[in-house]
Amino acid sequence: MESYFANTSVALDHDVNPEPNDTQAVAFRPIVPRVAVNVGAEGLLARGVALLAADYDDRALFSPLVSVPVTESEGVRPSVTANEFAPDRPYALNALIQSLVVTPFQFRRRAKEPSGIARVYERDAETGAGSMLFRVYYSPMRDRAAGLPQLWA
Repeated sequence: MESYFANTSVALDHDVNPEPNDTQAVAFRPIVPRVAVNVGAEGLLARGVALLAADYDDRALFSPLVSVPVTESEGVRPSVTANEFAPDRPYALNALIQSLVVTPFQFRRRAKEPSGIARVYERDAETGAGSMLFRVYYSPMRDRAAGLPQLWA
């Protein structure tokens, strides 16, 4: 049995990571901003993450740029249909490199709608404070072998 405990909260704020530093492109999905924050702690192993609070702005009449694989034939970029905001969880923990990966953007476009709604998690224009607050859960480093993926050559 493993014991997990919570560390202090991690906020996407001006001091940690001022702007999205990358994008994430998955075939036939909207291209979204991506922020990676190092959550490594000496002697501890990050095992989980929870979103505690977030502020967002829904923007109507939004049509995202959709990622398409490169092929020999030309094609038209497809439109994306999602009945619920996608991705459903705009954050993940990369346990291998001990980083919190956040896509501060979600999109919804129901069938038969001409455009969709973008949900954008932004920072406050006046204070610069981040709009997403997370709690990262850790276990002692001695438990490193438990639950991590196995890589085979």
